[in-house]
Amino acid sequence: MDKKVLIIDNKDSLLYRSVRSLPGIEPVIYSGDEFPSDCECVMISQEFAENRINSLLGKAWEKMMSAALCTTNGSYENQVDLCSTGADDVIVLPMYGKLLRRRIIDLAENTVISGFSSFDTFASGNDVSGAFVVEEKDFRNIYKFVLRILERLDKKAQLVEFRLRSRMPDGIVEPDVMNDLGLVVQRSLRHGDICCQNGNRVYVILIGADSIGGDIASQRISDSFESVCADDAYDVTYEIREISNR
Repeated sequence: MDKKVLIIDNKDSLLYRSVRSLPGIEPVIYSGDEFPSDCECVMISQEFAENRINSLLGKAWEKMMSAALCTTNGSYENQVDLCSTGADDVIVLPMYGKLLRRRIIDLAENTVISGFSSFDTFASGNDVSGAFVVEEKDFRNIYKFVLRILERLDKKAQLVEFRLRSRMPDGIVEPDVMNDLGLVVQRSLRHGDICCQNGNRVYVILIGADSIGGDIASQRISDSFESVCADDAYDVTYEIREISNR
């Protein structure tokens, strides 16, 4: 199925013609009404939007759609200005077709989850107590969702990365030990926090936690793992930072 891309520009523009020529991509011209719900991302022409760029970006984010700013002005200064808007991508035209298609697909696939109904889906698949366990792609999308919610609310959230390291000469981490860490992380957190396992790391989003609370929770997880892991050849370390767009 083609990926539908909302184009905020004229039909005779370089942007529209460039997107229309790409296989598997269907451009939809913006009519000035509500953003269509079946489009997966938004591409906004700088030259067409002019002083409406910020309002159009805001409209895209309200719909939880990723948005790229497109321009024919590739000067360093202009790229700096466009990046400062917070757009998910900046595309300078003309661009080689295969590269443009790849950038559009990345933009579409990184579209933020569409509302709180997605959390109900995660909850239904996580019957045990503790944090929601999600796939890596979902975790990235939820991170962006949380980031945009925090922009509008007076709330904080923390991102924690737990690393499992083996002190054995080969440095190999046994899968069963990694699974034990993942289970300890999940069960140690609140129902509503989110975690994702990736290789020898576990990533966690602590919703509504400040840096002190996040550090306390992370240290508790580290201590809990040491108490359940029978093999003292493994160390758990963690790094924590506040989720912020600044």
